[in-house]
Amino acid sequence: MCMAASTVTHLAGEFDSFVRARTAALLRAAYFLTGDQHLAEDLVQSALARTHRAWSNLHATGAADAYTRKTMYHLQVSWWRRRRVAETLTEDFPTRAATGTDLAEATALQVTLRAVLLRLPPRQRAVLVLRFFDDLTEAQTAEVLGVNIGTVKSQTAKALAKLRVLAPELKEFYGGAVGEVRPVDLRDRALASSRQLARRRSAAVSAAAAVAVAVTVVLTLFGPWRGRPVPPAEPTPSASPFAVPGPSPTPVRRYLEDGPPDLGPFRDVTIGVPAWAGARGALCPSGQVRLDAAGTAAGDSLPVWVDSYTETDVDGDGDGDLVAILRCGEGPESPGSEVIAFRRVNGRPVTMGRIVGTRDGFGGIHQVASTDVGVEVELSEHYSDGGKQAVPFQTRTYRLDGTKVRQVAGPTRFEAQPRYANLRVDATDLTLRRTADGRHTGHLTVTVANRGDADVRDLQLHLHLRGDWLEPAGPGWATCTREDLAAPTSVHVRCLGPGVPAGAKEVFEFDFVADTLPSDLNPTPDPAWDVPYSVEAAQWLPNTFEQSEQPTVPFAVVLA
Repeated sequence: MCMAASTVTHLAGEFDSFVRARTAALLRAAYFLTGDQHLAEDLVQSALARTHRAWSNLHATGAADAYTRKTMYHLQVSWWRRRRVAETLTEDFPTRAATGTDLAEATALQVTLRAVLLRLPPRQRAVLVLRFFDDLTEAQTAEVLGVNIGTVKSQTAKALAKLRVLAPELKEFYGGAVGEVRPVDLRDRALASSRQLARRRSAAVSAAAAVAVAVTVVLTLFGPWRGRPVPPAEPTPSASPFAVPGPSPTPVRRYLEDGPPDLGPFRDVTIGVPAWAGARGALCPSGQVRLDAAGTAAGDSLPVWVDSYTETDVDGDGDGDLVAILRCGEGPESPGSEVIAFRRVNGRPVTMGRIVGTRDGFGGIHQVASTDVGVEVELSEHYSDGGKQAVPFQTRTYRLDGTKVRQVAGPTRFEAQPRYANLRVDATDLTLRRTADGRHTGHLTVTVANRGDADVRDLQLHLHLRGDWLEPAGPGWATCTREDLAAPTSVHVRCLGPGVPAGAKEVFEFDFVADTLPSDLNPTPDPAWDVPYSVEAAQWLPNTFEQSEQPTVPFAVVLA
């Protein structure tokens, strides 16, 4: 009895220390999510109450802070949907701790930050809070938001581009001490909320958590929500990565396409398009061209469309400009791509001039991005239908000085023997073992080695599973999304993993569970290339030039 009381007292002391150490940072993040001091306090109080309910499982894992942040974000999403709280930043803006900075300057920066945050969409604001105020990685941010890493990257890039254009003076502000909300001790309020939660629950915390997980699994994998987004649930503490996976399936988020790019100012607008070069240039619309809602203009023979754009000060006059990639036709025989700069006039793009394009001897123009000195352009010497990672590419920075274009950064020539990544994937058989209740558990080990001399920054694994009888299980699926296919019936799982430096390798472990087994574990491929089970390694943004010898490998399902 004395030992039990001592343990409870020790846990209570640990929770008190956690609350007092982390409340200020959590309040700061909550303020930028809600825009209101009192809503921020309520949000942190509710998240801490749920953390307290799970503290006996969390205290020794080192994951309490991540659990609280994730709970806080999910609660905020629920509040948005349930109460439709207006997103307004109050006049009572947090004051920054004294750092020797002039008070007038600090106040001006705070007012600027408030104005800019008001102009950011909710998702972009959430990404900035998680990435730069909570210091989460891109993968951690994607997990909290329930999106893929590509969405985090694009939303971050768009938000930062807008910040650079609208408020370049915030660069030092974000790099220094960020404003703190008024200090509040939420320990007693969190414990009171925790007791209220306990009274509302008819079972112990562990039983309630198990029921919540079971309901989520049923709705996601078998119930009426199948194939549709599932409302966010409160997160549960992650199991130890060393624990043996249980026989229950692990819910894996549904894969959702990002959808078409947001073309913003290039929808339903007339823009000036310079004449296209080459023998087929006359087939592409030029001059004053009307773009439709998809940013496309149909020509007599070939269409012109806006592929993507960025906001940046391309001519150094202090005003935000637009730089877009325009394309005409497809393939190496087409007139190609042009990077065009536009000035905003009454919110509409007016052509300033051409920056660079395939007519300048490049095989492909891949991406544009904002910089402090102009615009970054990713380009390659040769054309490829396989994407920019299939050819050597590089980044060059350009600036518009009057009517002249200057390259101000980046290489000026392509290497004769460029470095490249060489990915080789190997996989064991997926071995199934019968459990005491008549089901089967399985295990698969995937190894990805980089035999090249260029690093791969981020990796994505694609698992193709024929049929719908295998279900993910255990803790190895946190970064994965699934897509159920109908013809033939199969499951496609995408999992984000760490990068693979040159000369290194990464090992991935996956566990499965099956209630029943098909009559043929390894059906004959039809057609021959459509193997029933395979795993592929692919790069996730940003890409590296790649010449891989074995990026895809099949595997078999066997009974132990």
